[in-house]
Amino acid sequence: MDPFKEFTHGGTLDVAEILFNTRFNYMFPLLAANPECLLTPGAATQGALLSLGTAMAADVVTNPLDSTIPAIFTYLGQFIDHNITAQTDREIGVSRIATPDGNVMDITPLPSREVVKKLVNGRRPKLDLDQLYGDGPALGTNPSPTEGDELFDPATLNFKITADPPGFDVPRQNDGTAIIADMRNNENLNVSQLHCLFLLFHNKVAAGLPVALTKDQRYIRARQLVRWAYQYIVINDYLPTVCDPVVVADVAANGVRYYAPDNDMLFMPLEFSVAAFRFGHSMIRPQYQVNTATLLTLTQILSVGKLLDGGTPPKLLGSNIIAWHNFANIAGHPAPQMARKIDPLIAAGLANLPVFLQGSSILVGPLLQHLARRNLLRGFLLSIPTGQAVADGMQTQALTPAELQGAPGPIQDAVIGGGFDTATPLWYYILREAEVQQNGNRLGSVGSRIVAETLSALARRDGASYLNNPQDSAVKPNGIEVGGGTVIATIADLIKFAGAPI
Repeated sequence: MDPFKEFTHGGTLDVAEILFNTRFNYMFPLLAANPECLLTPGAATQGALLSLGTAMAADVVTNPLDSTIPAIFTYLGQFIDHNITAQTDREIGVSRIATPDGNVMDITPLPSREVVKKLVNGRRPKLDLDQLYGDGPALGTNPSPTEGDELFDPATLNFKITADPPGFDVPRQNDGTAIIADMRNNENLNVSQLHCLFLLFHNKVAAGLPVALTKDQRYIRARQLVRWAYQYIVINDYLPTVCDPVVVADVAANGVRYYAPDNDMLFMPLEFSVAAFRFGHSMIRPQYQVNTATLLTLTQILSVGKLLDGGTPPKLLGSNIIAWHNFANIAGHPAPQMARKIDPLIAAGLANLPVFLQGSSILVGPLLQHLARRNLLRGFLLSIPTGQAVADGMQTQALTPAELQGAPGPIQDAVIGGGFDTATPLWYYILREAEVQQNGNRLGSVGSRIVAETLSALARRDGASYLNNPQDSAVKPNGIEVGGGTVIATIADLIKFAGAPI
């Protein structure tokens, strides 16, 4: 298998990820343009960020400190991210932070106007599941072929899927490469299985529609219902779980305060995509109980190709198929494993990621393989305002230097040494805020506001979303009806209806 197609996160560009060309911009553009609201440019700051990243990933905990968040929400967050963003974590154009061999280069932060002008999002700012559907199958009486045709059975327009017992996997080519719309959804076992879950969900929704529908009509209505169920879950299940429910309720009742696109032109906020929504990296466990018999380390989870059966085409070994009660609260089953607490620590395995450059079988250098260092340097490069500046912009009380320093140890030393207790990288600030304000069980005030406003606005400003189609019979006050009276309101509902392994 081409290793690049197995794991793309953080490497160079895969054209399959780029379906659109839309805008990035800042939620707080005046802050991003003000040097007083940014980290100080220079080698000293860059070195201090590298030291902080090293300290954040120096975690040797084998029994992670559990949050109250079921583990599935870690990977639902990644799934959402792949829907709405592409390129802020890529070594391409203005977002490059490494030399050609993958080592650190001298970084000069870019002026915010240059970032906005040159950095392009390969996704649309919509919760439309384009990472699942791609550009869809060819429709109509005289259809033109589309790149998405390979995803669908031409006879039914259902998704191709390996779902016959004991199989549950995305479809694959003979070399093991996943046949999916976004290769990032095969970069680890957990998100790959989640992608497979949504394929199965679509097919089950389609199967329950009226028999009189043509295959085109069936596909179109099923896609609409699946999108609406997904949007409902994001707004009403995901956000209240990972964000402060008070902030989520305020956004729902009163709308957004700070994410205010001009002229109705939605953009992806850089404070969200480069900092706030990367909170999920701290939730990743060093190992996962995949099913009753199989416990996999993070390194194994990240190497999907090694978890296949080697057939032609290969598929996921039955022993590696996720039993979803281990990840989500399913009635009648034991409690799931939980995500790690949202805090400045990330699993040690994330400091040595298997990242390949396109067309190469050689791992890139240590910078791109180190998630924490990479996140911090990219925020520095793209002129993301500090946590204190964003808190002030929201007119909320910023964390104190003592709160940002934390307990004595390598992280505290790195924070103090870099002056980050008074001017803090936004990603670190949001992780520490969650720990201080919410004991790591959800995001704090700044993080919750950025995440809740962004995701809510994407649905509110989309005329095709369930929020803007309340007259449709499928849109219920308590969820989305997908057939047979079944209403989907949570990710657990979706799992059960789809008939995925539980």
